[in-house]
Amino acid sequence: MSSRSKTTKLDYLVCFKGHIVLNGRSNGDKMLKVMDMNTGEVADLKFDEDCFDVFAKRNKVFETTQFRFGYSSLITPSSTFEYDMEKGVKVLLHEKEAPNYDRSLYATKRTFCTARDGVKACPVPIRRWLSISACTYAPPVHVTRGAGHVNRYRFPWCSARTARGRLRSAHAR
Repeated sequence: MSSRSKTTKLDYLVCFKGHIVLNGRSNGDKMLKVMDMNTGEVADLKFDEDCFDVFAKRNKVFETTQFRFGYSSLITPSSTFEYDMEKGVKVLLHEKEAPNYDRSLYATKRTFCTARDGVKACPVPIRRWLSISACTYAPPVHVTRGAGHVNRYRFPWCSARTARGRLRSAHAR
């Protein structure tokens, strides 16, 4: 493992006979790292989307190389994966069914808000429809942070109706 970092926070460990899974945050993003106890090598689990939630599922068997974890995002329903810690391969075991939903119509992006003191610190995940070409990933003119969600939007580059539909699931953390 590397030395202590100001941008990385460790939440919990999941221990196996030959591996330790580290769960936490790095630069505000959720992370999973797998450490091989024999070699000391650390492998990062990579994910395709910018904004996601990942967490360890109940792993009851100590003497195994299979690690189960949950994954979801603004465009991906709750899913269960199994990661082979020896081979470094993850396999989708189950994904919650979402009737009449096509994830290929959406995209996500993680951007940051600048605080009043000039520090770029607040991550803001945004989901948008891909079919709306008039709305890009330009930041909103005004974002008011509330209890886990954005209270107010003003987007001069697209209509109010488009902005409402586009940012229905956007939120500030």
